[in-house]
Amino acid sequence: MTMHTIGKNSVVTSVNGSFGAYKLVGPEQNLHGVILRTMNGYATTVVVSATPPAKGNGSDGKVIAFSTTIRTEPFLVPAGLGIYFFLSPDYNQVINATWDYLNADGTVA
Repeated sequence: MTMHTIGKNSVVTSVNGSFGAYKLVGPEQNLHGVILRTMNGYATTVVVSATPPAKGNGSDGKVIAFSTTIRTEPFLVPAGLGIYFFLSPDYNQVINATWDYLNADGTVA
């Protein structure tokens, strides 16, 4: 049986997508890399960037990592980049995500 790892850090929150991107991890927090383990959010676009994206859909020159409703495959975000979620511009959208920070040697912190 394959075992799936859930990150040590997690968030479950409601966000109004009309107000722009939700910052999951800021660039200043990502010193050695982050593994985004799981995420669930309605019509979510995940953007990785060294600076916060402008309000909109994330296509302002930032790297769109993926767009999905749910993801359970690990996704490595290099050091120095933040993770931002763009959601449907509707009222409250629920975000559920887990992630791990990495040490300098690449092991999970």
